[in-house]
Amino acid sequence: LLPRCDVLVGVFWAAKGAGANINLSDVMWAVATRTRANKDMTLIHGAMGAILDPTTDPENHTLTKVGIDATKPAGKDFAERLIISDEQRARVRDILQKAQVRL
Repeated sequence: LLPRCDVLVGVFWAAKGAGANINLSDVMWAVATRTRANKDMTLIHGAMGAILDPTTDPENHTLTKVGIDATKPAGKDFAERLIISDEQRARVRDILQKAQVRL
């Protein structure tokens, strides 16, 4: 299961600051490639939720929220995000098609 979208956006907001343009694809990539669940995730029990959110406690409208640190490690070498060219994508599609792999 994927974390709720507002959690991911909140993580990105904390890293970039209020008013930053948020690309959800970049957020998902950062969470998938930079997060170590044992060190970079925090559960916040008893946090206030929306009254209409069906996952909240019906009596006090609280729930458990997740904090995810998907930032680059400071002061350490860290690989840049790879960009796959259209030419490379076409080559891979051709190879997969020849191997009769359906996407």
